[in-house]
Amino acid sequence: AYFYIAEIIASFDLVALQEIKTSLTDLKILMRILGSDWDYLVNDITSGNEGNSERSAYVYNTKRVRLNGTVGELMLWPEITAGSEITQLARTPYLTGFRAGWKDFALISLHLEPGSSESQKKRRSEEVRLLLRALEEKTKENWNSRLIVTGDFNFYERHDAACVQAFEDAGFFEVDGMKGVDTNASKTEIYDRMFIKADKFFRLATQNGKTVGGVFDPFQFVYLDGDEATYRSTMLQQYTGEGDLTVPSKLTSYYKHPWRKNQVSDHFPIWMELYIDDSAEFLESRKKKHEAD
Repeated sequence: AYFYIAEIIASFDLVALQEIKTSLTDLKILMRILGSDWDYLVNDITSGNEGNSERSAYVYNTKRVRLNGTVGELMLWPEITAGSEITQLARTPYLTGFRAGWKDFALISLHLEPGSSESQKKRRSEEVRLLLRALEEKTKENWNSRLIVTGDFNFYERHDAACVQAFEDAGFFEVDGMKGVDTNASKTEIYDRMFIKADKFFRLATQNGKTVGGVFDPFQFVYLDGDEATYRSTMLQQYTGEGDLTVPSKLTSYYKHPWRKNQVSDHFPIWMELYIDDSAEFLESRKKKHEAD
């Protein structure tokens, strides 16, 4: 499974990983497989029950991407949270600035409140409001205005349309290739998102007039439906649940959930393509301005 995950990551240049727990053993194994051209940044765990002892990490190809100096955790402050029951997001957003080509931008890894109960929906909506309010103030301070907010938003399509609209009202857009595509391994919800705030020289690749990106289902290539017999002995050694795995239907059910999800992920990777060289357009715009002056 480590090699499968590394194969996926190596197809890209910059990857945000979430739900890395207290130990970094798995991450370090992954980095050894990726090799010396790859590096990573990881934040501290968010302690407490709500934080779930989670970390976020950025893994990047040093031949394609480098840091631009901005690294930190996005904390809220009293002027932002006044009148709110929330003082901080349960899982601290992790922001890091990167440079690819001559493009500077910041990624914010965000994992919002899970669940579909009324109280959970209310908290998630409030987390979105406070985050967007904080980002609005930060960008006024000449903070990086080219932003990609990504991660597990735990948005339920039938519940969280207002949260999506809040991002759009704040000037963010989603990649066309991801819209309407389920991102959890059960293919029931669009939990994972990228909301992007761009400017004239921060552009995504386009094809047929639509921004390029998508959702990658690894189970179309590894741990395929019908492969449970291949992994039967391993599953029997690891199994701690109830039921007899020697029964074919039980084995198939356990293989699909949770075994193969635990090997790779219960969420699918989402991706997009960014133009990193607008030098021709930039020089042309400067030429036109000079001629006009």
